[in-house]
Amino acid sequence: MSVILVDNAYFGHALRRARNNANIRRGDAAKMLRITHRKLMKYEHGTELIPDYMLERIIYYGLLMLSAHNNKA
Repeated sequence: MSVILVDNAYFGHALRRARNNANIRRGDAAKMLRITHRKLMKYEHGTELIPDYMLERIIYYGLLMLSAHNNKA
């Protein structure tokens, strides 16, 4: 297994961009991820490291949203 180092601020900024592009409010995204609004803000600003289980959850919900979007078309 290899280790990939990711800059918190870079990944947090990408997370925020993706959320904004999907027109999802931070509070709604936090509820979806089962975390607080403040915790999501810390992730997005890069002030707190996103744990691996949360990355899995973010990717899971992202894939679900893509699937639902593709099924509409």
